[in-house]
Amino acid sequence: MSSDNLKFLSSVQAIEDAAFFIQGMIQKFPQLASAKWVSFGGSYSGNLAAWLRVKHPELVSYAVGSSGPVYAEVDFPEYLEVVQNSISSTDAGCAASVTAGFNQVAQLVQTAAGRASAKSTFNICQDLDINNANLMAGFWETVYSPYMEIVQYSGDNAGSFENSLTIKNAICRFHNDNSSSVLQRMKKMNDYFDEMFGYFGCMDIDYNDMIQWMQDTSYGEAADARAWVWQTCTEFGYYQSTSSPTSGPWFGGVNNLPCSYYVQQCADIYGSAYTADYVAQAVAVTNAYYGGRDNMNSSYIILPNGSFDPWHALGKLTSSDPTIVPVVIQGTSHCADMYGPGPNDSADLTAGRAKISSTLLGWLGASQH
Repeated sequence: MSSDNLKFLSSVQAIEDAAFFIQGMIQKFPQLASAKWVSFGGSYSGNLAAWLRVKHPELVSYAVGSSGPVYAEVDFPEYLEVVQNSISSTDAGCAASVTAGFNQVAQLVQTAAGRASAKSTFNICQDLDINNANLMAGFWETVYSPYMEIVQYSGDNAGSFENSLTIKNAICRFHNDNSSSVLQRMKKMNDYFDEMFGYFGCMDIDYNDMIQWMQDTSYGEAADARAWVWQTCTEFGYYQSTSSPTSGPWFGGVNNLPCSYYVQQCADIYGSAYTADYVAQAVAVTNAYYGGRDNMNSSYIILPNGSFDPWHALGKLTSSDPTIVPVVIQGTSHCADMYGPGPNDSADLTAGRAKISSTLLGWLGASQH
């Protein structure tokens, strides 16, 4: 997992591996020579599914790329904008309590007594130090994370997210409890989230501890995180900051979680070559290579997205090309269309799945004539 070895980890390599696999299967099984290959994927692999069709139309006839953030962006403040909008559209009163809570915490951290209260509320291991920018960014990242994850997967037919970890049950059930103070609501919500994941320890927000853990080049506990963060530094960015003038104040301050906090990690983890300029150039190269949202230069691709999913902000949501088909499913979250149907499915989700299926089957049927 060294930086030298990670240079082989890229979306380009993954796509070429998939192309090589298809070619190998056709060579081994000649009867597949006339078969129509369809690539499927969700989230990052939703990108890969779409981009496999973009780069290898001679091999892949059609693609379905669910919740794929096909536009790379270094600073990604739209993520938290969607979190704000999803909570607000679900329950305006709940949203008012959430933003009041974040802003109360922003006031608390200005005093020693307030910082001690915030440390206790969110079960933080370290004492908060207002003069330690990376520590405070780590604190805010920890405070925001449960809200972000719940919104991203709320209502997906996947384990706890189907009923328990939803916006209504895991956020608004606590934030609508008028018998508790706003800070107590945040604590109860945070404790519930940790309990659902079986985590009962304090939260380590020490920047140097995190960097040291991420610098482990063995294939150990940090391997998955080290691999994904590498790709954000060398291809995608996707850094979820509070820099938005809309969502920044809602979350307690536009400077609470800056993009620079994430970009700095690239150099600190992988080496001094991975500067802010390097990351910006790498993201620009990615968009130029694949076409981003607006210059995909391909056909026969279906791109489903959920309106509650923060990642939809980087997806392709409109198209004037009838063979590039965005399917925006209102009120659904990340990759919701990919899970099997469930009793709580909305009419929009059912209709979205039907559109994906009928579009793909229509293309396949037309190709038989």
